Amino acid sequence: MFRKIILLVYALMFINIVGNPIAVEPTEISPPEGRHVLIVYNSNATRDDNGNKIPDSLEIVHYYQIARRIPNKNLCAIRSSTKEVVTKEEYLRDIKTVIEAYLERTALRNQIRYLVVTKGVPLKIIDQMPNSCKSTTRRRSVDGALCFLYQTDGNGVGRFPNPYFNVDPQYTLKHRFQSFHYASKYPLSYLVTRLDGYTVDDVKSMIDRSLNAYQFRRQKVIPVWYILDDHPTSIADRMPISHRVLTQRGENVRYDGTASYITTNDGLVMGYTSYGVHAKMPDGYITNTLKFQYANGALIMTYESFNAFGFQSPDQHRHGQVAEFIHAGGTGGIGNVAEPCLSGIAHEYILYAAYAAGYPLADACYMSLPFSNWTSVVVGDPLCRIR
Repeated sequence: MFRKIILLVYALMFINIVGNPIAVEPTEISPPEGRHVLIVYNSNATRDDNGNKIPDSLEIVHYYQIARRIPNKNLCAIRSSTKEVVTKEEYLRDIKTVIEAYLERTALRNQIRYLVVTKGVPLKIIDQMPNSCKSTTRRRSVDGALCFLYQTDGNGVGRFPNPYFNVDPQYTLKHRFQSFHYASKYPLSYLVTRLDGYTVDDVKSMIDRSLNAYQFRRQKVIPVWYILDDHPTSIADRMPISHRVLTQRGENVRYDGTASYITTNDGLVMGYTSYGVHAKMPDGYITNTLKFQYANGALIMTYESFNAFGFQSPDQHRHGQVAEFIHAGGTGGIGNVAEPCLSGIAHEYILYAAYAAGYPLADACYMSLPFSNWTSVVVGDPLCRIR
């Protein structure tokens, strides 16, 4: 009974927050192409795990550049720490200002819509402040900060409402992302995604699946499924609402609100959401417990606070990792480098509905995030589409 009351209250909040977004002028632009992407790589990242005498970062850059026909001018090198964690000062000096200068020097500032950071670019900005849900927290992702180039360094600002959140609740495809068009406290400069994983082969396979996703779904021969693995002890979650909304939109949804886990499915899986370790799933569950066959283009979004904690090893954190999902055959997803709080978790119904409607991966992911300049990381090829 208590859970039903909580869900009812949350549903009312959900309608107020999500169901009636502030009207924004649509962009009505064509789907993005390779010329709209700036690839950012760390020239200090010389690690060569596969021993082919090519740094992992450059191998990924060149593979993705060829795959998406990205012009040479759209490659930006930075020289920063190769650690996953940097301070705000390091971020400003070695990453932010370098990219801004490059965009100005090459006259790409207004052409670019997406920044793609590759393996070797730092992941987190941590300024030795308590990790809390307060708006003045100093823990955020590098990717989240880069969304606001030319705007702010985030110092003393913390998270603020994402101006692209649920911007197209009818999924008309009239709101494909355009740089500097959407604004709340600050204009959203670019959408940032990350091509990263445990190995170079993981990332290259992810890119291959991204390229094949659109052609696969165009055939419309094999149905795909969205898995919503709820749990009876959860409160204020959106999965029952997501189940209803996605089903009404004609998507195949597998929902379970019991203590059992959904670990198999008869059809290909396009999206997976669960509580992960918070539902007492074991450490390493994405690799060892889930037995799904993933469709090209498959995404993950779980209710776990540290599901993008790192991209170096599965042993970095006990929460299910987006990098594990990529290793298991996934194509992308949304994770967090630090505590986002429940209010900062992506809204899976927006993510999957926008993606299924034909929005690119980056657009669909950022539409589902209620806050900007925060802890989220979007993993995958921003141009990936399934329709």
